[in-house]
Amino acid sequence: MEAIKNLFKDKLVEDAREPFSTFGIPGLEGTFALYSPRWEMWKQLILLVTLSQVFQVIAAVIIYKLIIPNRGSVGAYLLGWGVMIPLSLWIPFEMLEAWDIQNKILKMCVTPLPMVVVFRSIEAMYDTSPPVVEYSLANYVTYYTATIHHVWDPKTNARVKVNTQQFISNFLRVVYYYHWLSLSLSFQMHVDFKPFKSDPVVLDDFHVTKFWELLRPDHIANAYLLVLHLYLNLLVGFEFTNFGENLKGYLTKPTFKNPLWTSKSPTDFWGRKWNLMIHNILKGGAFLPARKYVSTPLAVMWSFICSGLIHDYVWAAIFYHHGHEKDPETGICKDCFSPTPLKLTAFFVWNAMMMLLERPVSKWPPMQWMANNLPLAIVSTLVGLTALPVTHWYTGDWVVGGYFADFAVALWTIKKL
Repeated sequence: MEAIKNLFKDKLVEDAREPFSTFGIPGLEGTFALYSPRWEMWKQLILLVTLSQVFQVIAAVIIYKLIIPNRGSVGAYLLGWGVMIPLSLWIPFEMLEAWDIQNKILKMCVTPLPMVVVFRSIEAMYDTSPPVVEYSLANYVTYYTATIHHVWDPKTNARVKVNTQQFISNFLRVVYYYHWLSLSLSFQMHVDFKPFKSDPVVLDDFHVTKFWELLRPDHIANAYLLVLHLYLNLLVGFEFTNFGENLKGYLTKPTFKNPLWTSKSPTDFWGRKWNLMIHNILKGGAFLPARKYVSTPLAVMWSFICSGLIHDYVWAAIFYHHGHEKDPETGICKDCFSPTPLKLTAFFVWNAMMMLLERPVSKWPPMQWMANNLPLAIVSTLVGLTALPVTHWYTGDWVVGGYFADFAVALWTIKKL
């Protein structure tokens, strides 16, 4: 353990980079500096993901050998619910503590482990996995260790190979979105994540006593720009993961399908366009098992609740307080940021209600007229308005808690001197 801990001795929590170059920006006062990425961040990130996948391989073998063949038995349920799921939720915090991981981006990198093990275990117990992945142990390990989704050939039950054109296209996407994320974060940090300063909403606030403030144009504009930054942040993470599989020679499915500008409804946004990795995990590990026992609307609500709970868990890991940070007498970390419990679950319940209201509301004549006559970009913006008033319940903690600031060292960053 000590040898692994030494690999993470650079904590990457203070941005001590020297300027790569300095320059002025027309129309803005002062001198600005360009800072190059610290490749140590990417090295530690790859290492941590690799170590996490070792646990996922072990979990995949256990589930394939002991749960799938005994599906439906008491022993399978006891192993899944009583051992695999609790253990997967516990291991990441042990990793963070034992290796003293402090950078919040790295902390988040241990969370795919429980996310995959929890929902893949449920899939195995309730027989909702895609048939092709259970064809062989090799297929199942591949499926279990990947948060992204490969393209499988139904005839051969093997992964489809990536061709040269697809490889180059995916590489260019990585480079393109990486630099756009760098520019977005530089802008957001320059304006302190609030371009419209008149917005009275506190980013990590959970109170809704002044609901009218959530509908103010300045708040909606700030929320939209921050969601755009979040989108780029997640997109870069998944594009790098996809490209890693492309380097191995395999084709992967896109995680996002331009959700902010092509979504026709909340269902289209959440079910077909936004973060299809989470969507597919929840489909097999929450919706389909629930659908065996309850109606579709209840299964949808349950899926969103599960999404909220797993996001609350991820937040707990991102803002985990190490033992050495806590007061030895009280066990409290006084200067550490702590997110409001279940705030993420409330955010996803809100969006589940918007999605369930979609069918009756879409029958209203004004809604039908807008859907049939307005340009798609405007329709997509209106779809976004169903979530934008409360998106700070999701994004605010990443700003106030320093997640985006910790990510800066992995990017090209422009700052005012």
